Amino acid sequence: MHIRARLLLAVVFFSSFARAEPVPGSTVYLVQPGTGADLVTVSTTLATAEPESLMLLDSVESSLYLRTFLADWKPRRLVVIATRSGAGQDIATRIGIDPNAVLSPLEIQTRLFANAPEVIVCPNDASPELLQAACLAGVRKAPLVSIDPAGLRLAGLLDALARWRTERITLVGSAARLRPWLDGWKLTLLRDADAVQTAHRLDLARSGAIQTVVLTNPFEKLDAPDTMAALGPWLALRKRAVLRFTRADGEDASDVVARTLKEPRLTKAEYLILAGSLRSLPPELRPNPIASDRDRQIETEPSNPTEDGEPVSLAVGRLFHPDRAIVPLMQARQAALVADLKDRSPRVLIASNAGGGLPMLELFSRATIAELRNVGWSVTATLGNQVNEDEVRKQMRRHDVFLWEGHQSTLIHTWGYPRWAETTPPQLVVLQSCLALEEAKVLPILSRGAIGVVGTSTRMYSGSGGASSLAFFDSLAYEGQTLGGAMRQTKNLLIAYAQLKEQRVTDATRTGANVRAARTFTLWGDPTFRLATAPMPTVPPVSMTVARDRVSVTLPEERLPALTTPQYRATLPANGRLAGLVHPPAEKNGPREMVPLLFGEIALHAPGGDLVPRLTGTLPSSRRVFLYDARRECGTLLIAPTPSGEGFKFRVQWESPEPGER
Repeated sequence: MHIRARLLLAVVFFSSFARAEPVPGSTVYLVQPGTGADLVTVSTTLATAEPESLMLLDSVESSLYLRTFLADWKPRRLVVIATRSGAGQDIATRIGIDPNAVLSPLEIQTRLFANAPEVIVCPNDASPELLQAACLAGVRKAPLVSIDPAGLRLAGLLDALARWRTERITLVGSAARLRPWLDGWKLTLLRDADAVQTAHRLDLARSGAIQTVVLTNPFEKLDAPDTMAALGPWLALRKRAVLRFTRADGEDASDVVARTLKEPRLTKAEYLILAGSLRSLPPELRPNPIASDRDRQIETEPSNPTEDGEPVSLAVGRLFHPDRAIVPLMQARQAALVADLKDRSPRVLIASNAGGGLPMLELFSRATIAELRNVGWSVTATLGNQVNEDEVRKQMRRHDVFLWEGHQSTLIHTWGYPRWAETTPPQLVVLQSCLALEEAKVLPILSRGAIGVVGTSTRMYSGSGGASSLAFFDSLAYEGQTLGGAMRQTKNLLIAYAQLKEQRVTDATRTGANVRAARTFTLWGDPTFRLATAPMPTVPPVSMTVARDRVSVTLPEERLPALTTPQYRATLPANGRLAGLVHPPAEKNGPREMVPLLFGEIALHAPGGDLVPRLTGTLPSSRRVFLYDARRECGTLLIAPTPSGEGFKFRVQWESPEPGER
């Protein structure tokens, strides 16, 4: 290929033409990526020039799922971008589409590019530098030229600079050797990936707070079809995130995150996206909190707390797939689901306690059903002996959320859920089961239609598992939390409850089960995605407010309908919690009363210095647990209310931390 064409293929540029009232997703670009460097430059081009569009990646393995999505989404404009001659028509035939255009990267760049006051030039043989340079190009809305320093013919670059009427050039790494031939331009030299990422962070911070960190492993081969690093800049640009790297084995992920959160303008970051497989960014192995359990160790995602009682600070999700084309498809499904939910509430399918045998779990599921219906979500539920494969399979395509609670052997092994051939609409899947979050079980679900899957790779008791799903959905439905934010609240509830149980129950057992659930429940999906907002509850919910040094907990008198199974019962306030704390039965052989809990996050801003808040009030300390996240200046409050309580008030006092307290 002519050197000028090779250079221009690598150019990232921005669009200067205006679009009247752009509709998100009205244009879909289907990209046949070619090399990893091609994917970096083309995806960054689209994220920068047409951020309201959707980008999909082509692969033979994902053809069915791409075809299904495009048939349902019906984009106004579909453009195929193919890096090799004839590939565009092959894609169109295989996926069964009639694109508006089949263009090369050069042609799509020509259509979107006008002027470029600044150009960023980097080598294409240094992955960390290329990835960080793409982020910098995106935030500056500047073209990126990736070059082969050894084989460069300068004429092509000079022609491009003249055409773009470029005034400034940023040279990254070994591209600095071009300096002698670029006397006519104002030059900036960034010697390595670290220098580029610092420049990117500073530029990004100028447009507002940075909420998200994307972490990836840049040392994998970018051309491999399962390497997420090539999509790192695209994710970072879409999320207004910084991009950070691990070393080659990926085992320093937690250390990298900790250092990142100490950087200026990143100390209050909320979200962490792990863009990489379980091999490139391996989970950490921790001792099992249940010493008597058959598993000596558990897996937990990087950045989870290491100290007992320490709250979870980041909202974390992992994005990966052996066929990386599925990851942009998951992002596109999110856009489709948001559009579909503009005029209606989410539809939820719940299947719990198949075959019976888990009565406490079924009560948790009944609580989740009541809570979601209270905020207007549409719930289809089957419980106990009513749960059957045919009905679940039939209902699957009619719902936005699927919650399975019970033995995974029924769903995964007996029914073969991962092997079902049917695609689904964009759907959040929650598998509240033992050992459900394993690649062989979950990756086919992500291919077929899921936007994300929540589950755990370890064993789980029904009490801590049921408490997790109830807390997760309450956070989504009542508070409009993102998927990652809801997972964080769920984990902090379980950490607080482990302490509350030890305070309330003299001979408490299995408190480690709650800690284990907090450490191992995981989101394989986008933690920044928000499923629904603006709930309109019928029964008013529990609320927590802060005014100066006063915290008020409002507990409305009205309750949700009573929940009963033969063994358990509960009367729950709206947006309340259950976690397995029970009273003895009121009569012999009668149902045991489950204790409702009150839970919430409260923002508390330190007056200065290294101080921590203490809550004082008339409620006995044995009935409450308060965790404080100093980084976020956010407290987590869990209360076991007195039977006659209608509300609670606390005073906040700021004190010096105890020795060893964080």
